[in-house]
Amino acid sequence: MVSFAPMSNELEAVIVLLSDLHFGNDLYDEAKGASCHLPWWLKFKQNKINEIFRRRCTAHDMGILKRLPRYLKYLLLELGRPDFDLYLVLGDLATQPTGSSYSFLTKYLTQQAYVTGNGDSKHEIAGLNIDPKKLILIPGNHDKLLQTDLKLYQQNMLLKLGKGPEPSPRGCHLQSLSIGIRQFLFVLVEASCYAKQKDVLDLSFRDHLARGAIDEKLKLEIKRKLRRLKRGNEVDQVRLDNYDRTIRILMVHYAVDVARVLGTSSAIKSLGVPHQCDGLNDLVTDLRSHFHLVIHGHLHQSRIYDQEEVPVVAITTTTQRGGDNGFFLLKLFSNGDLLSEHHRWHQTGFLPDDRQEFNQTLITGLQ
Repeated sequence: MVSFAPMSNELEAVIVLLSDLHFGNDLYDEAKGASCHLPWWLKFKQNKINEIFRRRCTAHDMGILKRLPRYLKYLLLELGRPDFDLYLVLGDLATQPTGSSYSFLTKYLTQQAYVTGNGDSKHEIAGLNIDPKKLILIPGNHDKLLQTDLKLYQQNMLLKLGKGPEPSPRGCHLQSLSIGIRQFLFVLVEASCYAKQKDVLDLSFRDHLARGAIDEKLKLEIKRKLRRLKRGNEVDQVRLDNYDRTIRILMVHYAVDVARVLGTSSAIKSLGVPHQCDGLNDLVTDLRSHFHLVIHGHLHQSRIYDQEEVPVVAITTTTQRGGDNGFFLLKLFSNGDLLSEHHRWHQTGFLPDDRQEFNQTLITGLQ
């Protein structure tokens, strides 16, 4: 393990960052959501479109699912801690939003073991055994794929975890949590664009399949909530002891800057199915004094960059088959330094990533 802080600093909190889990229907089942319907004048493209969805919407890697619980336990032993303080999940929990995918994922996240099948076909793997109170989740574009709302995700994932339905489509929701003497504020932003008709793929697909948008209404809602909270008011059942001393993190599925994550040439190639989130970089710029950190997933690439001096952590896939899989830890020390630490999947297991660009001090001297 790589050490980044003086030994005199006490480790106060460790947070796990996961994204783009892309779970299928069950341990051995690929995602099998309802086939999309095409307008009559696109029917001749049905087979080609189904093949594109099959190739680009791959589900979980079973080997990773088996090894991730073991590796996280190993990290806890190295840290000398009974558990991580918090798990943040940045969207695309399922490859296609179905009740079976979310049932599988919910059990894997919260149980000691996941069991599927029966009799001779019964199989069991270790689960992550996470207390739902330590889980903070936001949906991604796959969690509303070809949907007009978030009902499938809300009913089959959030409510099963004992959580409320927030954030609502194109909405913002605040959550607060204290870890030791530190108080954290998480600003959950749901910026997805939605299909006009459920399960119908028409020529509007470029506007909603992988795209997000922060319109003026959502921007004003975020500003209003943060300003009210700073004045000492209660917002979304959150009241802070001291706004300025609270560690404030923006959680959003979509990238603040696609080109900074993918590179200019790859960003141009992605324009066939746009992956940008209109207005997000302007939001971060306008509200930079309110955020210590921004975290997002979506692009399946790990990056650390900044937007007007606000550090941004892009999280890659964690369990998708064939993905560039990995996850981050955030480590907060008693001197107020917040550090990132990346772990990547390599062939048959996870290992610490020794690349300096992914292991760095994000913030110094948080009060």
